[in-house]
Amino acid sequence: MELYRYLDTNIAALKQANSPVLPWLLEEGDAHLALKGEVGPNRHGVVDLPNGAGGSLFDALSPTACYGALDLGDTPHKNASILVGTNIGYGLLTILQSAPTTHPVLVVEPRREVLGACLALTDYSQVIASGQVTFLPPDEKLISHHLGQLSLQFTHGAVKMHSDFPSRQIGPEYARWTGIIKRMLEGITVELNTLRRRQEDMVGNELHNFARSFHDGTLRSLEGKGNGVTALMVGAGPSLNDVGPRLAAMETDALIVTSMQTLPALQAAGITPHLCMALDYSGGMLKVFNKLDMNWAADIPLIYSTKVRPDVVERYPGPTLPLWTVGGLATFVLNKTEPVFDAGGNVNVALLRFLSWCGVKDFVLAGQDYAWSAERSHAAGHHAARPTRVFDPKRHIKEKDADGNTIYSTMSYLTSKRDMERDIARLGLNVANIYGGGLPIAGTRRVTVDEAATLLTDLPTTHGRISACIAAARGSLPRPVFERRFETWRTSLKAATKRLEKLYKKPTRNKSAILEQLQSLVYFLRQDPLYLPYLYNEVMDMAGMARFTQHPVPADMRRFKDITGRVLDKVALMDSILGAQASTSAA
Repeated sequence: MELYRYLDTNIAALKQANSPVLPWLLEEGDAHLALKGEVGPNRHGVVDLPNGAGGSLFDALSPTACYGALDLGDTPHKNASILVGTNIGYGLLTILQSAPTTHPVLVVEPRREVLGACLALTDYSQVIASGQVTFLPPDEKLISHHLGQLSLQFTHGAVKMHSDFPSRQIGPEYARWTGIIKRMLEGITVELNTLRRRQEDMVGNELHNFARSFHDGTLRSLEGKGNGVTALMVGAGPSLNDVGPRLAAMETDALIVTSMQTLPALQAAGITPHLCMALDYSGGMLKVFNKLDMNWAADIPLIYSTKVRPDVVERYPGPTLPLWTVGGLATFVLNKTEPVFDAGGNVNVALLRFLSWCGVKDFVLAGQDYAWSAERSHAAGHHAARPTRVFDPKRHIKEKDADGNTIYSTMSYLTSKRDMERDIARLGLNVANIYGGGLPIAGTRRVTVDEAATLLTDLPTTHGRISACIAAARGSLPRPVFERRFETWRTSLKAATKRLEKLYKKPTRNKSAILEQLQSLVYFLRQDPLYLPYLYNEVMDMAGMARFTQHPVPADMRRFKDITGRVLDKVALMDSILGAQASTSAA
């Protein structure tokens, strides 16, 4: 039996496809060939790999028994797969035998020598060239990027993870990468579901905040102005009940920051922050005003995401400044004149990123628990604080605190904590955490309140530097006005509708022309970077029709007209807001 005969063919295909796995595979010389003399038939005559324990992967259980039940989902043409562990290719081949060509497959193999053996035994050059199979190195950033390319599958189908059970005999890294990728999938699913459900709300809020945002001013002058400043970032975790009053008694020089939701809890603890931030676009933010002392907050500046509801910003009693964020109107249109932040999905993460951009490198965290141990999940005064919070296994997750005690959290808390941990490492921040029994935050050092006092007092640079810059940043700016698009778009969509109506009279014969027309409309809807964020759902719906329609029928026109009708309604609204007033410039 001639083994390792396809390695050069597959490496050539990977090179031609500019595969991200190839530099990693070859960077240690011949390491990918380490198993060349060890791959061969086991005692059952099955080509096998040694398991490192004196046996082989498929000695006890055959490949047929291991992979007979691989589930590609009810709609495999709308789904995608990610395989963790290749061994010599049995799992991947099982997927490819069942999957339609529209079913993308990502493959993550943590060991070079194992991937080398997989690539040596089977010719994958065609599926590599077509893009159906993408081999990836064990690199979180690359894996996350490629998972992000599967937004249509996440939205209209599913992305299935297959953890190769036989590969777990080789080493612990397979289970570890399975856990990492499982968390990635959960995070992307939450993110895309949020976008799907709430993008209209978020960008709709931004549209209605558009004029006010330019009236309020700009944050661009704050970049780097916090160099040397220490920030005390206070959350509303239950530990704030204990540490808050002690922090309030300190005469600190640090910049005290928090979220708008946490303001009532800080007042209850006796702490007055120097600024707060609002990120949540939902109507739940209005509940804050049920407990907020408007007179007390009147001098506290609010930095608000432009995606926050306009009535929340309008009701806030203090000074306000806009924060433009990725995914909205500013992403491609204002990014040359205004800072546009990737704010993440948690206000504390957004605060950390914003202050780092301002130049702050030293942080002290308080009340940043991301979990609770008793029945109260928030500090007293917070609008979500309730007398009891009973563990719900459908919504809550059991975790351990730093001392091994059982605590409770949620998927959104865990995701936000991981985002903060990555940012601390990525941004090179020096972070101390006044630990109060919540989830440990990697990259921080655990301190007591007394130890934190030495970090918060007698500082060479005080909070006044940023406070002065915030005050100076307020002031009206010229608001850009954009040319109206409605008439042009209506004419183009009307012509496309007429053509599709004709094609759908004989849908089977005209399938290729129908799919081509639908795809051209996806390009049309994506052409305008200003209007694109508000049209997110319509673009995804049209792309889903173009990508996943297998058997077109005349009834599809109802769905098509629904999409184009929503598009024109939104374009008309955007025209009325973005082009309604005179300005110094047009775009």
